[in-house]
Amino acid sequence: MFAYDQSLSIVEADEADVVAIHRSTESLTVSPEGLSPRPCNAYVCVIQRKGVIRVYVVLEHSDRKGRWVFTAPESAGEGDAYLPLLKEGLAFANSLGFTLHEVNLSYGKAMREVVIRDIPVIRRPSAVEPVSADASKGTVPPGAPASSLGDGKKEVPPEEKKGAAPPVEKAREVKPSPRDENEAKVVAERLAAEKAEAERESRERLAALKANIDLLVSERKAQDAAFSTQEEELHGEIARLTKEKEKAEREHEKSTAPLKGTVDRLKGELESLGKGASAAVASLRDEISWLKAEKDKAGEETAREEERLRAEVAQLTSSRDKEERAAAKRIESLKAQLSSLAEEQAKSEEQRAAKVKELETEVERLTAEVSSSGKRAAKDIATLESLLEKQKAKKEEARKSAVERLVALAAEVEVLEAEREAVEQILSRRGGGEMAETLARAEAEVMALRREVERLAAEKALAEQSAAARLSSVQAEVVRLASPAEPTAPSRHGRVQSVREEPAPVKEEPVKEKPVKPRPPEPVPVAAAAPPAVAVAGDWDDDVASAVEEALKEGETDPFSFMGGGEDFVSFGAPGGEGNSGAGVEFNLDKALDMIECGNPSEVIDVYSSLNVVNITPAGRPPQPCGAYIIALKRGERFRVHVAWSLTVDNSTLVYSPEKQPADAAECSRVVGDALGFVETVGFMMDSVKLNADPDKRGRALAKIPVLRIKG
Repeated sequence: MFAYDQSLSIVEADEADVVAIHRSTESLTVSPEGLSPRPCNAYVCVIQRKGVIRVYVVLEHSDRKGRWVFTAPESAGEGDAYLPLLKEGLAFANSLGFTLHEVNLSYGKAMREVVIRDIPVIRRPSAVEPVSADASKGTVPPGAPASSLGDGKKEVPPEEKKGAAPPVEKAREVKPSPRDENEAKVVAERLAAEKAEAERESRERLAALKANIDLLVSERKAQDAAFSTQEEELHGEIARLTKEKEKAEREHEKSTAPLKGTVDRLKGELESLGKGASAAVASLRDEISWLKAEKDKAGEETAREEERLRAEVAQLTSSRDKEERAAAKRIESLKAQLSSLAEEQAKSEEQRAAKVKELETEVERLTAEVSSSGKRAAKDIATLESLLEKQKAKKEEARKSAVERLVALAAEVEVLEAEREAVEQILSRRGGGEMAETLARAEAEVMALRREVERLAAEKALAEQSAAARLSSVQAEVVRLASPAEPTAPSRHGRVQSVREEPAPVKEEPVKEKPVKPRPPEPVPVAAAAPPAVAVAGDWDDDVASAVEEALKEGETDPFSFMGGGEDFVSFGAPGGEGNSGAGVEFNLDKALDMIECGNPSEVIDVYSSLNVVNITPAGRPPQPCGAYIIALKRGERFRVHVAWSLTVDNSTLVYSPEKQPADAAECSRVVGDALGFVETVGFMMDSVKLNADPDKRGRALAKIPVLRIKG
């Protein structure tokens, strides 16, 4: 009988001393020998020490914070003598309600060590061996040496009997040199790493084996369940046949009961009547014989039916045995398939390793080739970048020259406009043929200057398009040369390019110039200021000169004076899209608007106009040059931003609106920045227009914007 041993909290044994282990399939709440109920897992361990085999029943708490160890008072010697104790331990665990299964220990040494170390109730013995339960009780296990018997004292090791120094003192006597210690540490770390790797591989193989075992166990359980179902069906069939047999016997007894009553009645009458009427007696005897024959016949039929049922039961039993044998053969075939699959997996792993090695060699070769091609590409990148810089410098020089010419011409146009207005005012006051001739001459000069401005704007647009085409061809050549190799070094533009060692000369293809139709007479905004003063023609009288001078002063000699001026304005965004948040609001064609409308000039808070014209091809319209405008409005607390194309051939306007109008000033600034990015992607160069604080001048300047309609 197993008893609770309070002196033990765990089973200490080496892996080689473990004979067998059984563990429970699930945890149960138990309270053996009056202990407090706790959920536990059960283990039955068979340990062999010094030729003596003992059996332990360990109940480990589910939280693994404690254990109850039960031991048997007797032990067994080597061989199979421990089997009765093992059966008794299993019976003790089963009496507590546990269902146990045996842990497979038939592995190699390393795998067996891993499996045993996974059992939480067994650990390796400590340096000082604890007093065994047999020694504390003063008993000697069968087969143990006689020296183990004593007054509760443990046996003294041979080293201590001889007076040898303890292991610690021996370690102190011989101290290795630091070099030996370092080498020992390196060797220990290497061995620890190898051991960890072996343990990891063992755990992986153990997990795979456990998965296979679980799969086979689940299949076996399914087969057992099917067999149990068939057995239950057979038992039900046997019970049904037994009931039918009993029912037939009862019916037979019920049918023969009247006959027996009749026989008994006749016997009584015969006894009462004596031996009279021999014929009647003979008749009765015949009837009795017939009844006996009927009874025997019924008994034979019942026996035949019983024999038939027994034969059917035997047939069903043999069928069940055949199915069990077939299931066993199937399990064996599955095991063989598992082993073959394991061998195939090992072969495939070897093949994959060889393939990986080949690929690594190929990758190293390709890396060397890419490195060499990258070095060759660095020179090409520098050469092409210098070409790009030269092209950009040429383009910038052409743009500056065109802008300067546009500024001068715009200033002249403004002077002539002012002169024409002054002359018209004087003519309206005086009249006269000489003044009319002067006015006609001034108008002719103005028209000539306007045509020159339009011609220069068209030449500038064509020069920009030609430079853009050349730049695109250079960039395409860079991309083409960079495509064969991987990026190796960052370029100045934030991208990585690689080209061939000898860069091919960039071929500048001529750009077909589209005919630029002249714009209608409208002011062309530019990005530079006009000269501070313009001389007035000396042959005019004082009234004409004063009128021209007054008109020039009103425009502040600014080539953008037709747009107004002032210092008290608020600008949303900045040229070049600096106010863009990066989110990128999308602008779409607003077919509901043919122009940008506002109630009064004070609603316009920001205006941008293009410095150049760009040839575009709107949907359903012919190709034509156009200008661009960005206008921000504020009506009450509502903000609106629009982009407008002014088509010079159709004399119409295309209005683009953002997906969502801004809700406040900050969002309006971001949307204006997105609008600048939108128009600059088309090719326009935008500049901010100053808005005069004076309402009249502001209104006159806004009235000259062709895409804006003021209702008030």
